[in-house]
Amino acid sequence: MLVTEQSVKVSVSNLQGDHLFAFNRTLSSVLSTALAERTFAQIIDGLPTRDDVGYFPTYSKEIADNTASSLEAMEAARGLRENFNTFSTLVDVKVSSNPSFITADSDRLGS
Repeated sequence: MLVTEQSVKVSVSNLQGDHLFAFNRTLSSVLSTALAERTFAQIIDGLPTRDDVGYFPTYSKEIADNTASSLEAMEAARGLRENFNTFSTLVDVKVSSNPSFITADSDRLGS
């Protein structure tokens, strides 16, 4: 029998109880770090900061002079974190066409 796999996007809200709680807590913890906030702010600004990329004289003067993200970008990054809904996060899941892998709970992740 030929077994094929395909990748589909599934909402993490399909995770059951403890799995959903663990995913939400882990992702929220990562997003609440200062590094995540600075990273989002740099993406919003469209320019890395010298201290986060490591300064080498070969980098552009624009990066060398950029010691911190703009206040507007930092505020936007905080807002993104505060309003981020981990329950609406989609993840790629590999689905097998082999019927022996299908269970009664196959529509729920974490079973």
